[in-house]
Amino acid sequence: MVRCRRFGSILEEFGIPYYLKIDIEGNDFLCLQDLDPQRLPKFISMEAISPDLLAERGFRRFKAISQFNFLPIELPPAPEQRRYERIQWMLRTRNPLIRAFRLFGGRGWLNRQQNRCRRHADWMFPFGSSGPFGEELPGRWLSHDELVATFEHLLKLKEQKHSSPFWTEKEYSFWVDVHGRAD
Repeated sequence: MVRCRRFGSILEEFGIPYYLKIDIEGNDFLCLQDLDPQRLPKFISMEAISPDLLAERGFRRFKAISQFNFLPIELPPAPEQRRYERIQWMLRTRNPLIRAFRLFGGRGWLNRQQNRCRRHADWMFPFGSSGPFGEELPGRWLSHDELVATFEHLLKLKEQKHSSPFWTEKEYSFWVDVHGRAD
């Protein structure tokens, strides 16, 4: 048996955090329901939750970050995404000049460049971690409407089985954290 408590009682006891990370496998909305829109954490992140739920609670600016590679998900694509896609192309192209570059030591450099988005200051975020938060996140803060439009666009691409840095060709899962900022 595990004793359980409502999240609201934990907030009452310990106060509102500066940053709130919620990841309870499909039940994140339960914690979100206990947040008072008048007393929100400055930053919040939740795994693959509807931006509507965060907006209803009072969060006004959003970032979606791929948990595969810590790239910001936005339209038009962020510079980090364009750089990542160029590097992916260079790692798999059959262009003879690029293949020679890879053969003579360029592959290691390309791999380091591809993993650049996993670095922040002197820290390397391993696969499966959540990466930075708040103002340290890459990309720009989006409005609710911008984030919804971005998700709709990506879901169409995914349904059409387009390639993307946000899912693999073999596995079409879309692993994303939605970050909110209370202004």
